[in-house]
Amino acid sequence: MCYVNSALNAVNGAITRLHSRHGELICDFSSVRYKKELNELNMLVHKAEDLVAKQSSGAKARFTKRVSKERIELNTALIEKRKLLLGIKGYCTNLPASQLSSKEAIERYHHLWRVEQSFRMSKYDLEARPVYHQKEEAIRTHVLIYFLALIIEKYLELTTQMSLRNIRLLVWNITESHIRDSVTGETFKFTSPATELMKSNLAPLAKKWNLLPH
Repeated sequence: MCYVNSALNAVNGAITRLHSRHGELICDFSSVRYKKELNELNMLVHKAEDLVAKQSSGAKARFTKRVSKERIELNTALIEKRKLLLGIKGYCTNLPASQLSSKEAIERYHHLWRVEQSFRMSKYDLEARPVYHQKEEAIRTHVLIYFLALIIEKYLELTTQMSLRNIRLLVWNITESHIRDSVTGETFKFTSPATELMKSNLAPLAKKWNLLPH
């Protein structure tokens, strides 16, 4: 802990890397994070000091410790330990620096929300669960179909800059009617409504893929 603190030296954007039992440990320092965490720490310490002053033996606080059945005191060792970590964040990876630099690892972690969003989309929007199949091949096929749907979904979002909900509302409003002339046998196809869709960011894709009559 002291090594990491001294290596970063409270320099904004500083990064250090070391081996740990969990793999490669990458630590960086942020001055913005430091100010935020220092403010939170001061609030917690103030609360602990207030409890110690009142000797509220039944109350629990993060930076207090019980020295007897009815007496608590400030846990100064824990406070000092926490101060050493202010502004520092750690990232673990099993990839060596030759395959993944420290900066790249941190950047990928910051995009982790995209992975979490995809899990939510597959679970709720695409309704990938429950899976009623029992055979492995059927289960794999089921997952593959939903994975492909997820790819298409993300492609539409990134291409149109529209939310999936808005895309769905536009697409669900499209209906197709087939009217057959009983005399000639000719069938006439009508797709409607498409006006709203063709005014949206989906229009270039609809034209490119020839999805609707224009």
